[in-house]
Formats: sequence, structure tokens, C-alpha cells
Amino acid sequence: MTNPCRKWEVKLEGAVKANNTVNQLKFKEKLTECVVYTARLMIKRSEDAYREVANYGMEVAKKYNIPEIEYYLRIIEDEAKATKAKAKEAKASESKP
Repeated sequence: MTNPCRKWEVKLEGAVKANNTVNQLKFKEKLTECVVYTARLMIKRSEDAYREVANYGMEVAKKYNIPEIEYYLRIIEDEAKATKAKAKEAKASESKP
């Protein structure tokens, strides 16, 4: 899967190199939105794809000091665990006579 958020990271890198603080802030925000929304979409489609996006998000969060990405990814992870647990319970209750 091609990472759709990579384009925002490239733009952020360019803004960092140019020392353009206005664009840095703008591209950090766009990168955060992209990672969070993509992770939310991927978690519904595929666990493997979600893991790729989550790992990428954690990497760029540390690389560019964007704690918001880590924060939102933790929330998404908690939601995913809760959804999995509910699905597991529902399956278990269906199989019991």
C-alpha cells in the first residue's frame, strides 16, 4: 500500500529545510490529519494496513515532535481493542446454544 501521508511529510521536510515556520505548522497539521484519518479508515478494512499507518504515524510523531499523532493513535488503538473485544463476545454468545 502506498502511504498517502508521505506527501505531507515531504512538504514538511521542505519547510523545515527552508526554515519556514508558517508552512511547518501547516504541514504538521495536515500530516496529523492524514495519519489519523487514514488510520481510522484502515482499522475498519485491514489490521495489517492499520499497523503500517500506525507505525508510520509513530515514526513521524517522534521525528518531527508531533505529540498529537501519538495521542490520537492511542485513542484509535483503544477503540480498536474495545471493538475487537465486543466482536469476540458476540461471536462467543452466538455459538452458545
